[in-house]
Amino acid sequence: MVQLGMVMAKRSQLQSCRKAMLLAGCHQNFFLRSVQTVAPADAIRTRPIPVCVAPTVEEFVNGCYQAQTPMVIRGAMETWASRKWTPESLKEKFGHLNVPVELGFWKEEEGRYGDYRDLYQESITHAGSKEYFMAHQPMSLTDFIDIFMCKREDSSSPPPLIGYMAQHQLLTEVPEMANDIPDPDYVKAQRAVYQRNIWLGPAGTISPLHFDPYHNILAQIWGTKHIRLYAPEESSRLYPFTSSMFLRNTSQLNPEDLNASKKWPEFEKAQHWDCELRAGEMLYIPLKWWHYVRAVSNSLSASFWWL
Repeated sequence: MVQLGMVMAKRSQLQSCRKAMLLAGCHQNFFLRSVQTVAPADAIRTRPIPVCVAPTVEEFVNGCYQAQTPMVIRGAMETWASRKWTPESLKEKFGHLNVPVELGFWKEEEGRYGDYRDLYQESITHAGSKEYFMAHQPMSLTDFIDIFMCKREDSSSPPPLIGYMAQHQLLTEVPEMANDIPDPDYVKAQRAVYQRNIWLGPAGTISPLHFDPYHNILAQIWGTKHIRLYAPEESSRLYPFTSSMFLRNTSQLNPEDLNASKKWPEFEKAQHWDCELRAGEMLYIPLKWWHYVRAVSNSLSASFWWL
């Protein structure tokens, strides 16, 4: 009876997974047709990102990978030793490491912290302008955690400064860390991983709306992140920067700004996909899909890029 129950549970799990892939338009012969017959494309603005529980590599490749649609994957990180990490254990094991930290100062007039957009915009190069973003400031991992990831006594207003260890290749530099954060099988089934990145920071850190020329598996080790995705065909409605060659893959707007369409009118027509990525979940982001990421809590993530 126990074996029968396990078989039935697995069958139910697979059926849910296949249903999620179909809803995402992931089946090659079904791509987006079911959605398009429900309502006109301009009538659908928001979609939840479908969820699949521990798909096989073959299911992943033949499904959302070939169809180039996003998917949340659950149940694929159960054996990762890093799932047991805490800020304190990180300090004990790796606190001596020097890491590059992005520092963002609060911009009251825009209601956000400075980020890499401020580094490349022409306006900040003028004499006397305030510097809102400082890239790659070195400090020990222990100092970073103690300064930026401890609980604040006053949470009524945003802190004047935020720190983010963003897109750092610790997994390549520190083999012991890589042992606890292995390459996902979904990546290894294709070509070799191009780059492994670690993202560590407090609630409120963001990655502005942008796209990358790689496939991406984003693995949430602990904490929660809110993620919004836009398909490549929405690019003209997302107003990429045109003045800087370093920002042409980055949008000028904040997708969570309720007034964004007043300044960027075509943005109102853009269809997006949303999810709250929680500890133990992965998100497949196809290459050139726009993505905006905001940490809801203290967060540790790893991303794996490949072509």
